[in-house]
Amino acid sequence: MWSRAGRRTDRGASSVEYAALIVLAALVLAAVVTVVPNPIRDGIGGELCKIFHFGNAAACEKRETSADEKYKPKVCTTQFTYDQYGVDVDVSFIRVGQNLTFLKTKTSDGKVTLTAVEGGKAGVQAAASAGLHLGKALNIGGGVSADATLNVGVGDGWVFNDDDKANQFISDIKKRKTIDSVEHSGVAGWIGGHIYDAVDGPPDIRDPDIKRYEGAVDVNGNAILGLGLGPANSTGKHAKNRKDPNDKDQRSENRIDPNVNGYANINGNEKVIYEKNKATGQTSATFQLSGGGNAGENHGTPDGHQVQAQSRGAMTIRTDDKTGKLVGIDFTQTHIVNGKATVTTTTLPVTDENRDRVSKSILAEGPAGPGVKTLALNWDNMVPDHDPGPNASELEKELFQHGQVQKVDYNYKGDTDTYGANAKAGPFALGAAYNQINSDQSVSGAQYLGAPGADGRRRFVPYKECHN
Repeated sequence: MWSRAGRRTDRGASSVEYAALIVLAALVLAAVVTVVPNPIRDGIGGELCKIFHFGNAAACEKRETSADEKYKPKVCTTQFTYDQYGVDVDVSFIRVGQNLTFLKTKTSDGKVTLTAVEGGKAGVQAAASAGLHLGKALNIGGGVSADATLNVGVGDGWVFNDDDKANQFISDIKKRKTIDSVEHSGVAGWIGGHIYDAVDGPPDIRDPDIKRYEGAVDVNGNAILGLGLGPANSTGKHAKNRKDPNDKDQRSENRIDPNVNGYANINGNEKVIYEKNKATGQTSATFQLSGGGNAGENHGTPDGHQVQAQSRGAMTIRTDDKTGKLVGIDFTQTHIVNGKATVTTTTLPVTDENRDRVSKSILAEGPAGPGVKTLALNWDNMVPDHDPGPNASELEKELFQHGQVQKVDYNYKGDTDTYGANAKAGPFALGAAYNQINSDQSVSGAQYLGAPGADGRRRFVPYKECHN
């Protein structure tokens, strides 16, 4: 049994021990603040908040939200539309063409960027087919084709404060192009075009904010196989009444199942885009690689089944026009599967503090001078959601500590229409076609990568400003 004096002594010793522990804890925290990188330090601070503010969870939640805010991107793309109008001419195995492309991008700050690109292309194509035809009883056949095309384009870009002004500007550009085409069609066109200009006045096309140059190589391969078995019984229910061409039963009644055709397409694209933006005072170079395909089959109906998938990876390097210094890098990964698109963009701001480290990670000296290192096309690794560790590259470390990442889901719609004619006799082929390609991506959900936690991981949080 302890004496009263002993208890006082114990209490005194306990007080000294507690004081020592507090001093030790303060030293540990000071070491954390001094040594541990900011992102992980913030995560540890959040965990300590949960321990010492157990009675005020709202205060800790507010602290965590504030830490995430540091990593929130300033702006995101809410809609992207692509419209291309072009003419292709085929002579034997050679294909040449011209096109006009409109790219319209809406961002969460209300800005609309419109880019118009005039392009030309030249390429080669090859095809082969075979089939077996036994009257109306059995028909089976298939074919393969492939083409490779070089595309070049020069364009201008304009920035607007709302969508209506951008759409009106597109209309003005199309009108201006039509007038120019008429004026170059001969003497009568020249006179008519100038009379129109004098009466109505040409549309006002202001100087562009962005100058764009691009070059790309496209490779496509297609295959199709079809099987059809002879006509249906002439006493079929629609044999005497074929007035509705949209009736699926009527369209398929002239054959007995199986009436099947299957198809597959694969494609690849390598593209380089160079843009000079007067509004931001920056020049950007984008290196893009994409590939994908679609496959499907029809059996008695035109709807059939189809699977589409497309993936694209891109790296954009931005430099300041006045100083020529590197100011930012963007890594973009796009996946489109059956009408749904997900775009993940990682942006790394480059400052005087980290410029040398980042430059050494992405630039390389070669016989012709500085160039861009070839990065492995594994774009999932460009999402810095975990501490890369001490043996990681300087670029990986910078992305984890300072990278801003947004993952945006879109509803994707795309359509292609072709109108033309062609003829072939032996090795000689001649054809022409008008092509119209349209696609639209509208945001359906968005997240961004928040601050690192105590476990060394960054997690996605809702990005409400991108998707209301």
